Amino acid sequence: MSVAEMKEAIIEKVQALSEEQLLQLNQFVDSINKLSPKEYELLPHVENIVAEREEVLKKLAQ
Repeated sequence: MSVAEMKEAIIEKVQALSEEQLLQLNQFVDSINKLSPKEYELLPHVENIVAEREEVLKKLAQ
């Protein structure tokens, strides 16, 4: 299904909703938009992986 087809399907479904359903949908979308994005500290994990690979490469080089 292309993006245009998905948009068309969504529009058709939204047009079929009652006023109460539209209000609920609006509240749902608002709740999604209010979620704070999570940030992850990935640098320590990357450093561990690089250090492990470095050790493996050193052992292979011997």
